[in-house]
Amino acid sequence: MKKRVFTGAATALITPMNKDGSVNFERLSSLVDEQVKGGIDALVICGTTGEKSTLNYEEHVRVIETAAKANAGRVPLIAG
Repeated sequence: MKKRVFTGAATALITPMNKDGSVNFERLSSLVDEQVKGGIDALVICGTTGEKSTLNYEEHVRVIETAAKANAGRVPLIAG
């Protein structure tokens, strides 16, 4: 029998950017919190909607770390 990672709906989050093209980490934390408080069952971070292909390695890692900290284990987090 396969073990499910989650059941229900997952939000594929965008990676919010500042006008200068840098990641807006404060807004990312807010987005994670808003989604979890809104009842979402899981979050997808750095998927194709999350600007993964435009982030460098350090930004990619920091986006995942920021999302994980904001999520605080409340729902499954799937990192792209």
